[in-house]
Amino acid sequence: MYEKVVVPVDGSEISEAVLPYADELARKVGSHLAFIGVCSEQERPFEHLFRMRVSELADRMTCQGFSASSTFVYGHPVDEIIKFSGEIGATLIAMSSHGHSGFHEWSLGGVAEKILLRAPMPLMLVPGRHPEDAQLPTGKFQRILMPLAGSNPEPVALPWVKELAQKTEARFFCCKSCLHPVKSWGL
Repeated sequence: MYEKVVVPVDGSEISEAVLPYADELARKVGSHLAFIGVCSEQERPFEHLFRMRVSELADRMTCQGFSASSTFVYGHPVDEIIKFSGEIGATLIAMSSHGHSGFHEWSLGGVAEKILLRAPMPLMLVPGRHPEDAQLPTGKFQRILMPLAGSNPEPVALPWVKELAQKTEARFFCCKSCLHPVKSWGL
């Protein structure tokens, strides 16, 4: 289920909060990690550094014996990430909830939110953390939250979440609404 994982990064430390989790997917599930950087017009002055960072991430995984690649394109991040994911037959997009645009209390980052609404494949969002945050991500899946929408008792994403939880030894939870307590589903 997790054969090809697209990992969008924007060159910021906040967006790279996903890296320890992508690393664990490669280790525990054998996923190919396809790193992508999308350069907008405003980022052109930093293009060289951005391009090097995306390539460096894939090279690091390859040197560790894992399957990884890097792609760097120009355009609108949401459109390009979704287009690239479809072109390579991605089975998952794994990304940080925030990137270089920073944090807005109680919201996802703009790119993450738009991909969540438009992606035709599953999306794994990990909390974006400020680099100075005392609790930086460990990369170990401990808890997986699967939000539920509607009244379907068995969501389409359930097999995906079960497999990830089993392979990473994580507990997973389903939540119908942020206003209701989280209900734990056993494996």
